[in-house]
Amino acid sequence: MGQAISKRLGFRSPEPYLTRSEPEENVTTSKLTSNEREDAPNVPSYLDKSPCLMTVPPAKDGGMTQWILVCPNFSPNHRPLLASRNTFSKVLVDCIYCDPGHRGQDYATLLMRELAKFLPHWQTETHKCVASEADIGKNFYADVGCHRFPSLHPESEALPNDSTVVAEIFAEDLASLCLEDGTTVRKAMSSFLDSGKLRHIILPDHEHMLWHHSREEWVCDRLFGNRPLVKGAVSGRPGSRVWVVWTHRFYSPPCGPEASDNTLYILRTVVEDQMSLNHLTSLVNGTSSINDTKCNDLIDDLRAVLEAAQNEAFDWNLHDVKL
Repeated sequence: MGQAISKRLGFRSPEPYLTRSEPEENVTTSKLTSNEREDAPNVPSYLDKSPCLMTVPPAKDGGMTQWILVCPNFSPNHRPLLASRNTFSKVLVDCIYCDPGHRGQDYATLLMRELAKFLPHWQTETHKCVASEADIGKNFYADVGCHRFPSLHPESEALPNDSTVVAEIFAEDLASLCLEDGTTVRKAMSSFLDSGKLRHIILPDHEHMLWHHSREEWVCDRLFGNRPLVKGAVSGRPGSRVWVVWTHRFYSPPCGPEASDNTLYILRTVVEDQMSLNHLTSLVNGTSSINDTKCNDLIDDLRAVLEAAQNEAFDWNLHDVKL
C-alpha cells in the first residue's frame, strides 16, 4: 500500500504514518470538516465550538486525542492532512474524516489500521475491543476488520401532548440518575463473566451525557439565544421507574433547507424493574402468554416518557424523535 500511496502523491516516500495533530492542524481539520458536520450556524461558529468542547468531559484533560495521517516528507503545520479521526480515552472512536481531495486512495483505511495498533494500549489498560460509530457506513468498517453490531433506531414524529404523568429531568438530576444506571449496568455485565463470551458496553455515565448536552447548549445558544433546560423525563414509582435522557440536535436552523434532519435523540432509556422488562420481552417474543399488572404499568411508563420526548421535539421545532 505504501508504494501505491506514494505514487498517487507524486513523489517517492515512506508510507504515510499516524501521529497526533498540532493545534494549528486541528484548526485546519475543523475547517475541512465544517461543511460536512453542519451543526453550527456558520463556519466561524463551528471553529469556536471545537476548542469549547475540549474543555468539557470526556474530552478535557487529555481525554480526547486528535489523530492525523500524514506523509513523513513534510514538517508539522505544512503537511497534507490525508485523513483524521478523534478518539476518547474510554476507547470510543469518533467520526473518521478524509478531505475530498484525498478520497478514494485508501487513506481512511490506512488510518483505521494504524489506529488498531495504537488504541488497545493508548491512555489506558489493555482493551480487547474499541467501539466506533458507523458514520460512513458499516461496509467500510467491515472491510478493515471491524465486526458489525446490528442495531435498530426506531423513530417517531414530533407531536404536542399533555403528558402529565412524567417528571422532567434537569441537568442537576443527571449525575445521580447516571450513577444509579451505571450500578445496574455493571451488575448486569458481571453476571456474564463466566459465559466465555466477550461483552462490551459504553458506560452511560454522567460525563458521556455532559458531552452531548454541552454541544446542544452551545448550538442552541447561538441559534436561539437560549438553551434547552429539560434533559429527559421519568415516569413511575421508585424501584419501577422508567426514564429517558435526550439531546437536541440541530443540523440546520428550523427554517433552513436541512431542517428535516433536526432531531431529538434519545441517548439512554432506563428500566429499573428488569424482571418486568424480561417478562414483557417474553410476551412480545411469544415465549410467554402470562400477563400481569407490572407489565401493563411498564408499558404505560414507557409510553409516557416517549410521549414526553415527542412533545419536547415539538416545542423545539425538531422534525422527529430517534431512539
